[in-house]
Amino acid sequence: MSADSELERLRSELSQADALAARRADLAAVDADLKRLDAPGLGPSSAVLFYRRYYQREREKITLRIDLLELPRKIETCEWNYKLASSPGERQLHEKHCQMIRQGRALGRSKETSLPPYPEVAAQKSLNDVRGQFRTAELRLQELTARDTEWAEQLRTTAPPVPLATEAEAPAIASSSNIGQPTILTKSTGHKRARLPSVRRPTVSNNLTTAEVNGRRRAKLVGRLIEELNALRPLMQIPEEDYPKLRAKNPKYRVFKICKKNPGASEHVKRVCDRPSINRLAYELAAVDCGVSASTIETAWKRYKPKGSRLLG
Repeated sequence: MSADSELERLRSELSQADALAARRADLAAVDADLKRLDAPGLGPSSAVLFYRRYYQREREKITLRIDLLELPRKIETCEWNYKLASSPGERQLHEKHCQMIRQGRALGRSKETSLPPYPEVAAQKSLNDVRGQFRTAELRLQELTARDTEWAEQLRTTAPPVPLATEAEAPAIASSSNIGQPTILTKSTGHKRARLPSVRRPTVSNNLTTAEVNGRRRAKLVGRLIEELNALRPLMQIPEEDYPKLRAKNPKYRVFKICKKNPGASEHVKRVCDRPSINRLAYELAAVDCGVSASTIETAWKRYKPKGSRLLG
């Protein structure tokens, strides 16, 4: 197996768990935001309704992305099951089973009225079902993300809900300098009212789509990796001895942090002196870290390369 194939295999096997964990953390955060909107006394109602719809939409997008991470593995399993079910050995076992049913019928011992279908029929159905689920999730996610810019604009112009006061508490709110933020309200008795949970405003990069934000982040990572690899290259003369020394000397290097999460990647960093292209290794390491393909990282680098990175390739 080539070095590139090995690194791609590591990316597939080791980064999926990290990607799923990140998506599930996002899901938990959105669920918490939705729960805050259930607090009594929040208003205005139009803001509560908008933010509820916004977070429900974000929740659906995250759930679809989790499905799109998990379903390819299920497709691989179904493909393997179909291949196995279509093998000569499985067909022979099926024919033998059918023959036993026929013999049982002839002797009056079998209550089965029909023969079971060939095993590849059920395997093919399972495979088609999972492929259909993947395509449905993919199309639905595309449908939702197509309106991201529109929702982002509404989000920028809609203030988050805030606790509403009773008529007796109105002066306390009017005198507050923290307009738009949850406030501890004081009644005429002097007792403090419990603080209502705040509803955060999601951060949205001005005029940038999700793809642009991800592209810029990946390009910035590549630039950092190229700089680190260029610094390590002349010092990695005896890999097995120099690698641990350089790692201890440069604990903040992103290269070493990626290799710590994906040990197989360290073998490629140790052979950095033999690499004809530092950029290619940087793409591969960034791909492992971001959970995407090296070609996706390369495209992001060429499109969103930070200013001042011309000498980096």
